[in-house]
Amino acid sequence: MELADYAGLAGIPIVIAIVQVLKGVFPDVDGRYWPLFALPIAVVWTVGLALILRQPEVLVALAISVIVWVSAMGAFSGVKALAGK
Repeated sequence: MELADYAGLAGIPIVIAIVQVLKGVFPDVDGRYWPLFALPIAVVWTVGLALILRQPEVLVALAISVIVWVSAMGAFSGVKALAGK
């Protein structure tokens, strides 16, 4: 893995943070839809980062965005389960 791949994975807490901010802005949205909003945020993060760092592998960035998305939603779900909510 290259440095750009690790930078893409740094998007996990960023995706979680953005989703939490959006939950505060739009409190009426049903909770089961938030993972669907997290996917485009992860794609924008990783593909945007690949373009900024001039990485030609956009397909790799898309694959990493799925990893970021699943990891962010899994981390959020795990914290929610530990909190007992």
